[in-house]
Amino acid sequence: MSIELVTDDLDVSLGENNRKQIINNFKQIEKELNNPTDISKVKTDVSKLKNNFVEYQKQVDGVFEQLASFMNRYDIPLGFRDGKIIDLEEEN
Repeated sequence: MSIELVTDDLDVSLGENNRKQIINNFKQIEKELNNPTDISKVKTDVSKLKNNFVEYQKQVDGVFEQLASFMNRYDIPLGFRDGKIIDLEEEN
């Protein structure tokens, strides 16, 4: 059974643009009610995004560690700790 929302009775006094926007919103709601998004797929997609973020963060951390190591070779006292570049001279 399909759900059909009644939008034809919306008052014209709303203004044409507002009326069209409301009708469009109802149509989107109607579509979702008749064919709901699979919540498990959404959860899987969110989980993948989180995992990708963690991997990208590890890559960024690795690049900063390499940068700090490179700078230390040229006696520039920088280090990398807790996701931040730190001035080693200020710590001593």
